[in-house]
Amino acid sequence: MDKELLGYSEGIRGQVKIHATTSALAQFLPDDIEKFSAKYPGIKLEIEGRVGTAIVNAIVNETADLGIFALQEDVEGIDTFKYRSYDLAVAISVKDPLSEATSLRFSDIVKHEVISQHSESFLYKKIIEEASKLEAELKISMKVSSYDCICQLVASRQGIAILPKQMIDMYSNVVPVTSVPLDEGWARRELKVGVKSYKILPPAVKALVDHLANN
Repeated sequence: MDKELLGYSEGIRGQVKIHATTSALAQFLPDDIEKFSAKYPGIKLEIEGRVGTAIVNAIVNETADLGIFALQEDVEGIDTFKYRSYDLAVAISVKDPLSEATSLRFSDIVKHEVISQHSESFLYKKIIEEASKLEAELKISMKVSSYDCICQLVASRQGIAILPKQMIDMYSNVVPVTSVPLDEGWARRELKVGVKSYKILPPAVKALVDHLANN
């Protein structure tokens, strides 16, 4: 890095309160935060995991400086920037014949026992919404917060689950699960960085927005 730029970045000090979804925290944020902290050692980061709607509310109400979420619709009252994208897939036990499928539609999934995240999560609300469109009743056998626990339950053939593909593939090195592509338009998720107003951000918050949006 140019010495002048390095001196500038090291001179920025402050604290940034971040609210982020589990999908962002589990897949992307740790590595990005590590690089940011190395570049801006004077900026302290406070991170809290929240669901998407709560994150937006926190930004609007100024109880969080910055949020990372995957709400697809435009959000009024805040500025948003593209962050990362990921694909949802179906987590299935390798012992289940369904694991041999090349892809699955959601109409295939409603025929099976499903393990979901908690009721306030995006994924829970999304699968309920999609089941309603099909006029189908989901067989939700369990609601679990962590990806780790969900994958372990899937591995023990307690049901199947819809999760970020990257997380399923990571846990497949630990437990006998595999990912099958979810053949639905909504399976592609776009993470966004949101702030109340970019133009008036303190230097510390603006530096983090620029860092995340440029990855």
